[in-house]
Amino acid sequence: EIDLVTRTEGGTVERTRNNSTITLDPNVGFTATFEDELVFSVPVVNRGLSDSPQSNLRIDSPDGNIFSVPVMPLASLQESRVEVNWTVPMGQSFGLVYLEFLVDPEETITEDGNKSNNYGIFSLFIGDMPNAVLNHDLEVLTIDEVILNGQASNDPDGGTFMCEFQIEISEDVYENYVRDDCIHQTEWSDDGEYDIFLTIIDEENDQSTIKSSILVINRPPEITITSHNYSIPVLSEVTFEITERIDLDTQSPNSPIDILWNNATCLEGQIGIKCTIIPLTEGEFVIDVSATDDDGAIT
Repeated sequence: EIDLVTRTEGGTVERTRNNSTITLDPNVGFTATFEDELVFSVPVVNRGLSDSPQSNLRIDSPDGNIFSVPVMPLASLQESRVEVNWTVPMGQSFGLVYLEFLVDPEETITEDGNKSNNYGIFSLFIGDMPNAVLNHDLEVLTIDEVILNGQASNDPDGGTFMCEFQIEISEDVYENYVRDDCIHQTEWSDDGEYDIFLTIIDEENDQSTIKSSILVINRPPEITITSHNYSIPVLSEVTFEITERIDLDTQSPNSPIDILWNNATCLEGQIGIKCTIIPLTEGEFVIDVSATDDDGAIT
């Protein structure tokens, strides 16, 4: 006798999206979204001892369309794969959908002794692409803490998602971080413009990526000026001294911070950590000093 079987458990699915084709499996997930082009390869086998004549495979698609494809004659235990194309229509409802397969739907092969296994069904989850939204400061100083926030991202078909941050730490050098809460804190120690990529990955392994950038400005150096005198008589000497010089974002710890006394005629000269002057008039005296670090930032 003949025994035609639709083996949907042995079927494969190829999905084409944006000119990229992959074969779906349990690791990738049997998922699709609007306008994905799907190719189902469904094996039909003759488990009987007699050869089967040519027949048809009827397919009931989730959008209500019904069509059939021919199945070649099969010898005993021979298998033939039938390919079925289906493009997910716009407006297809989210959730599980089913493609139903039935070999010899008209039951013209009377020698088929077991018609219960002529039928097979394949399930597929239809969802939508997640939307990646990234919020952060656009301009910061070096060593400032920056919060990268992807919590405004969303998945239109529901469910949870995680965020992967790809952060440029120096020119064309990136670090990756995966965050379930879609929040990541980082900082940059050198100035420049850096790229940030946020990829949203939902439960169906669908992904959406957004690119942003941040401008990191060099942090100016910090200096401390002291003097032992708060008041002096006119025509008396007073000395101002730089007692502390800090460059928090330096890439060369041994690089000096250059000091320039701007508005005074220092007895020691305008360059140096000390400036001794002799005020010629009464009143409050203000001294102006500039500190320049190895990146050219000036305080």
